[in-house]
Amino acid sequence: MDVQIKADGLPSAKQLRLHARRRIQAALDRFAHVVQSVTVRLADRNGPQGGASKLCRIVVQMKSRSVVMEGIGADMLRLIDHLIGRLQDRMASDAGKLLASEFPLHGRSKGVSGPGV
Repeated sequence: MDVQIKADGLPSAKQLRLHARRRIQAALDRFAHVVQSVTVRLADRNGPQGGASKLCRIVVQMKSRSVVMEGIGADMLRLIDHLIGRLQDRMASDAGKLLASEFPLHGRSKGVSGPGV
């Protein structure tokens, strides 16, 4: 799984990139067989003015589609953690749907259980 993190112009950019990389790898490790690449963009839209201006955008590219998570907040570490948590939930949900579509329960109708019902 190729992970690229861009965090130019941010104070403690090196630490933010390291934190994001560790979190991404831990969250997406079980999906590594379907994930081709992950791109993370970290930016501060207001610079030294402060406020809720930190931007985090995560793009997960798979063979057939991509998943994008984006958020704005005041604390970059919390923003990274929040978005990666959402991303992990989304990937788990999507994986369940993909498995269900690949391995449908043949011969069963909805609402019918057992013979003679």
